[in-house]
Amino acid sequence: DFSGLFLDSEIKLPDNVAQELGYSELPKMSEISNGDQLRKLYKYGFLHVQDLVAKEIRESRNEPYLIVTFVQGTNAADRAESGTKGTDQIKEHHNSGVEEHVDALIEPLERLFKGQIRKTGTKLGLPVQVTGRQPFPGPGLGLRVITQNTNFGPDSELYKQTSGQLAEFASDSSFPDNITASLAPVTARGVRGDQKFDGYAVLLRGDTLSSEYWSLANDLSTEIGNHIPTIARVGALIVPTSAVLSPVDITVGLKRTRESYRLLDGAEKTKDEWLADLERRYPNLESHFISQHFMSLVDHGMGLLQSDKPMAWLRLFQSGGIGRKNEDMMTGNALIPNFEEFPDISKDLFVLRDLLLYKGLAGLVYDITHKPYGATEWI
Repeated sequence: DFSGLFLDSEIKLPDNVAQELGYSELPKMSEISNGDQLRKLYKYGFLHVQDLVAKEIRESRNEPYLIVTFVQGTNAADRAESGTKGTDQIKEHHNSGVEEHVDALIEPLERLFKGQIRKTGTKLGLPVQVTGRQPFPGPGLGLRVITQNTNFGPDSELYKQTSGQLAEFASDSSFPDNITASLAPVTARGVRGDQKFDGYAVLLRGDTLSSEYWSLANDLSTEIGNHIPTIARVGALIVPTSAVLSPVDITVGLKRTRESYRLLDGAEKTKDEWLADLERRYPNLESHFISQHFMSLVDHGMGLLQSDKPMAWLRLFQSGGIGRKNEDMMTGNALIPNFEEFPDISKDLFVLRDLLLYKGLAGLVYDITHKPYGATEWI
């Protein structure tokens, strides 16, 4: 268990990396808001652990030149998103470039996508505690604790510009009267063409979660992403119509700490139990639709008590489109309730929201961002 190393320690970085990142040592995870930097810091944190373990093995066997092999779960999407250095690199990945720092490297999963990896693990007889874990694969829950990015805050020119564009878009005569759109000062990774960008999140709220609402919300998600270049994510607020919301541009000071990781881990377990209940009632849900499902904690709050707790965002994602589950994870659809064969889970989302409130979260946002323009993960 090296969690203390990542949470509480500072690790010396290679000189070339320190120069690139602007750090001489690996900062605490709570201090990082940029996703590319965070993934690099995970990489060098893992490599630091590998060095410690390799040294221990060599000393215990009194073989100072023993080759110690590094095994990691790089998958095909990682390779595609990492690309080459330049415009086709969607994300910095924690497992890219590792071969330069280890004696030997094995990546047995690098030609498989995430859904294929799950199937392979199941066929090999691995327990569900392995094949069903979230994230899968991934460096940990840290990438799904979305902290405030002060460079993109409400006082920044970019926020004011984006807020004005969203207000102009929402004032158009074709914008639905029964839906409101608000801008949250949290950032997510987006993709336009082959170029990556960091943009804001938009929250939609409707009078009801009717079939008409979901259809409109789906259209709005696509239109907002296409027309406002600084928007990277759109979500639907799951709140009762009587809720008195605090302003969404109020952040709650979320940090990457043991407490926030425990909170997210609890939310993940709650989501998994909720999803298992859904699958009992909709037997084809997992096998036919869902390529990936996960929660994120995001640094803004809302609710009847104007909560200062973070929001949970639920992402149900289908790679490739209807009927193409687990094709490549590079393109895909958010799963919209009661839309394109996906069942109407509106009431179930209220159940999940209540469970998350009980766990200590401010509420639930259902992620309806398609890929592209949004990336699968937040950062």
